Amino acid sequence: MVGLIWLVRGRRRRAWLLDAKEKWNRFEDVRRTHGTTTEITILSVDALEPTGSWITINWNRFGHVQTAWLEALQEPIWAGSVLLISPDPAQVMPGMPWPATYYLQASHCHAWAPGTKYSGGS
Repeated sequence: MVGLIWLVRGRRRRAWLLDAKEKWNRFEDVRRTHGTTTEITILSVDALEPTGSWITINWNRFGHVQTAWLEALQEPIWAGSVLLISPDPAQVMPGMPWPATYYLQASHCHAWAPGTKYSGGS
């Protein structure tokens, strides 16, 4: 019985790792095909609502943490997910202060992947 449990766990882990690797490959492909993009990491999901979620994000390139409203996406995401987005130039402009709340449209999210890149190990 114990062996069967470990076999199932091993298969689930292997499936999750393959899915994570596939998501990161798609993430990198999308990054190459879109114009201006940046990565944000979801630090926490603060409130779920039918049309979206209040989240706390980190702008990976800038190290800036802020509250954001994220329109509902087709796939569920969780804290630690990394999103590849097209930043809205009306909200984020070089040399200007960060907005108090960033509004992220679903159409600006191009890809997502689990929090740490797939390392290739098992």
